[in-house]
Amino acid sequence: MFEEIIDFHQRKICNIFQNNKLTHIDDINGSSEIPHWIKTYFTAQLNFEIFKLRRDVETYLLFDFAVDEIKESWQAFEYALKTKSKIDIQTIENWINDATKLYINYLIRPRFTIVNFIFRDDIENSIENIRRSLPFFDNYQYLFNEIANYIDKFEESGRYSISKREFTQAINQIDDNFFKDKSVDEIADIFDALCDFFNIYNYDYKFLPIAALKIYFNDKNWESIEDSLLKIQKQTNAILWTKSQVVEFLKNYANIDFENATNNQIPLFNEN
Repeated sequence: MFEEIIDFHQRKICNIFQNNKLTHIDDINGSSEIPHWIKTYFTAQLNFEIFKLRRDVETYLLFDFAVDEIKESWQAFEYALKTKSKIDIQTIENWINDATKLYINYLIRPRFTIVNFIFRDDIENSIENIRRSLPFFDNYQYLFNEIANYIDKFEESGRYSISKREFTQAINQIDDNFFKDKSVDEIADIFDALCDFFNIYNYDYKFLPIAALKIYFNDKNWESIEDSLLKIQKQTNAILWTKSQVVEFLKNYANIDFENATNNQIPLFNEN
């Protein structure tokens, strides 16, 4: 299921790029057809390439950035790269594919994805690098804002790098604190972006695959809810739930009876 959803969005976005002949970063950012998360991924990747270029220049001592004229010229050069770069077709396709996989992973398991994307195999990362990656993860605004505040305070304390363990603990705490005082309806509303991503045929109903819900609950360590979800799924053979069914489940996840869960499924991959 997930593979087909990813493939659908990849093909759809590639077609937008091809039909509009989008290769320049300013045209990409100015297009109303390109999803926001694609734009932020392209910007983040472009910034990372510029960062590597600057790092290589500094490492091999090609220029003295203490000289004002060189510093100002380099800043103008970076600005031109960030706003006027032309990206080759193969890179565009690669970035679309990577961005789509990253986006669905972030929607389904935000804690795991943000930590592992930013740190990968590193046990520590600089605040500068974290800030460079963070804009992609603005869909869950509460996480984005609180992580930004966290690294700001970290930097104010005089430290300029964060360990993966510290970052993981901070995200878990931010996420736990956010959900402590949220109503069921407020929690269900957070799933809207995920519902939209799966609703590739524009049905009138908002729905979620139960497999995505399971991963989402697991990411937050909500073990009792995850166990109840699996139990009900086995009883009903349900694949998808409408948003109203998700709300009902969250209100009383231990005792809910979904007699019609199977009959009311939306045919996700049936275009007829």
